[in-house]
Amino acid sequence: MKIVAISDIHGYFNQVTKRLPEADTLIFAGDFSGTGYLHEAQDFANWLQEISYLYKYMVICGGNHDWNLQKQGVAARKYIEDIGAIYLEN
Repeated sequence: MKIVAISDIHGYFNQVTKRLPEADTLIFAGDFSGTGYLHEAQDFANWLQEISYLYKYMVICGGNHDWNLQKQGVAARKYIEDIGAIYLEN
């Protein structure tokens, strides 16, 4: 099984996309956003959708900059879960 693990992209999705190898699983270990606004969760989910062809599974957990996952709760997490990614809370 091949696993790609990344974190701390802080909204710089396009710069990261070119460098991602294909694998069975993507693990995103937090800090997809820079400021924690709800629209950043939606942007992140859109980006995950764009790269989903590279991975069979995507496992996501929030970081300290991703407070939108806690403050906006269901709304922010729903973006991620709606595209089929697995969101790990706590």
